[in-house]
Parts: sequence; C-alpha cells; structure tokens
Amino acid sequence: MVWEKSKLLITFLDKQFFLATTNKDFFKNFVLPPEIEDLNLVPCLVKEKNLILTYFLNKYDFLKPKNKILIPEQIHGNKVIFIDKNNLDLYKSVKFNNFEIYGIGSADGIITDLRDAVVLVFSADCIPLFVFNKKDMVFGLLHVGRRGLEEGICENTLLLLKARGFNLGDFRFVLGVHICEKCYIIDGKSYSLFEKLKNVFLDFGINPNRIYKEKTLCTCHTSGFFSYRKKDFIMRNISFIFSR
Repeated sequence: MVWEKSKLLITFLDKQFFLATTNKDFFKNFVLPPEIEDLNLVPCLVKEKNLILTYFLNKYDFLKPKNKILIPEQIHGNKVIFIDKNNLDLYKSVKFNNFEIYGIGSADGIITDLRDAVVLVFSADCIPLFVFNKKDMVFGLLHVGRRGLEEGICENTLLLLKARGFNLGDFRFVLGVHICEKCYIIDGKSYSLFEKLKNVFLDFGINPNRIYKEKTLCTCHTSGFFSYRKKDFIMRNISFIFSR
C-alpha cells in the first residue's frame, strides 16, 4: 500500500476504499473574500470551513455517486461516532449540489458502514487518520491532534469498534499527511503525533503492520500542503474516504 501523488491530490492505493487528501494546487483558483460573508451551510462548521467545503464540492464531480457527506465538527476533542442507517436520521442535514451534508457536532471522528457516504475532515498539521475494515466494509476518518490524543481519541475509537463487535485485527489505520516531529516542538522538545498514536494502538494489541504512515510528507516542511505552523490560519487540507 502506497500513496500516489497527482496534481491535485495524494491518494492511497487500495482496491476497496478510496483515501485522499487535497494539496494546495486543488485550491489554486480559490479566493477567500477579504470580508467573509455569513455562510452557514453546515451549522457546526465555521464560515471559513463552509467556504472551503463549497469550493471542494463544486469542483469534485466524481464524489456525486456518493450522495451523503459526513463531517465532524472537529473541536480537538476525543469523541468518535459510528453512523449507520439506524442513527443517521438523528442528525440534521442540508442539501447542496445533490449532496446531503451531515455536520456531526462535538465530534472529531466518524466511522460508518454506509456505502453511499463520504467521510471528510479538515486539517492543517493534525493527523487525518483513515480507518477501514475490508471484511465488514466499515470505514471512517478521525481528526487527531495533540489535545485529542492526550484526551484519548484513539482509545475511544478502538473501544467503540470493540463494543460494536468488530475484530480490531481486521482494521487498517492509515495516517494521512501531518506535521512531523522535527517541525512540531512543544516545550522545547520534538513531539511525535505518530509515536503517541502508535503506542496506544500497540497497547490494544494492534499489529504494527496494520498501522501505515507516509514517511516522506510533512504539512510543515513539505511544500504543497497547508500548515498552521506556516501561518495558514484559514485554509485547510481536506481528507476524505469512501468505499469503491
């Protein structure tokens, strides 16, 4: 399994799931207005993310066979929600360009078994953590930052999957492009989001071969991605996953 770089995306090569993250070239023609008008498409998202989202959905035509977009609010917390046909109607949705967009408040991760859904997260240094299980056709995305890691988002995810009867050994965990430990300095020391995450998974008995990290990319020192450390305070990389 490897990442493949194209002009607008990096994609993870897998026959059953499509995993991808946008790069700066994807947003080359996107202009953020100097004064952001009130755009409240998805109520739990800030205006800037709503603008980025509308540009993304207008541009990415091949998502249209997947008519549900599931997006967590991303509050740097530890809450992960499993969305299926039994609880989807509990969440409000909005219509946009033939998409039905669900904003899942107070959550930083979504896992689902809905074959017509796309799970999407925004990031600009944090880890977009792709989760998928080919046996049960379950997949999702987490927004994993330092605070979420320290508050237990990884533990909560694994406990959620176990509680729903899944075998953790059937899952793969793919870390999307994020800031590397050389660029992420906390209290004068390098901080590795990857190592912290990996240690949690190993404590749960996850085979390290099931945890995949792209070693050559960093949002900060690699050109082509938005990074909060590079003062990209508004723009975000968009990661998304769906079943083929």
